[in-house]
Amino acid sequence: MYRDLNGFYERRESPRKPEKKPPRLTPGQQKLLMWALGLELLLLFLAPVGGVSIVSAFLYIAR
Repeated sequence: MYRDLNGFYERRESPRKPEKKPPRLTPGQQKLLMWALGLELLLLFLAPVGGVSIVSAFLYIAR
C-alpha cells in the first residue's frame, strides 16, 4: 500500500556557513552620517516655516 522511496524525501542538513559580521562604518562615514541626520532634523523644523512664508508671499502678490 505504501511505497518505500529509500529516504528520498528525508531532510538532509546542509553544512553550516560561517556567519558574517555586518560591515562597520569608518570614522569618516560616521561623521558624514551624523551631518546628514543633523541636516534632516534642521530641515524638519525649518521647511514648514519656509513653505508657509512662500504661500503667504503668493497670497500677498495675488491681492
